Amino acid sequence: MKNDEKKDTNLTGANMTEVMFFLIREIAFIILPLIVISIIFIIQYSLTALFHTPEWSFASALLFGQTIIRVSSATAGYKNKVDITNGFISIIIVLGLVPSLTFLTLMLVLDTPPIGLIYAQICLFILAIFTYFLLGGAFYAIEKEDKK
Repeated sequence: MKNDEKKDTNLTGANMTEVMFFLIREIAFIILPLIVISIIFIIQYSLTALFHTPEWSFASALLFGQTIIRVSSATAGYKNKVDITNGFISIIIVLGLVPSLTFLTLMLVLDTPPIGLIYAQICLFILAIFTYFLLGGAFYAIEKEDKK
């Protein structure tokens, strides 16, 4: 096999830039409503009131869901990748999606949510962004390489 015929499986600078633009483009649609809500809360209430809203848990659930979709779509036609796909999806559901939906439910039903719950939903949102960038980016790159 000649050097020019080898399939490049490493992410080059151009490929990495494409992955980052894809992730930022997708995540912008989830974060944009949070920015609008933030502006409204800062004008009407205060910055601290912003963190007492359940939208953080809602956005976390969306990000974890998007990550699951990205992982499953990147490995859709491969029988040998089923175990890895199921493993990642199971971890995302158990450690991300279920807690974010639980926090969302608690934030909606409790009159005054405890401060620990408020901090937990913000931490889960940060984890959701990190997970989406890490796994979403990796599996998007895998999907792009498979289409070449």
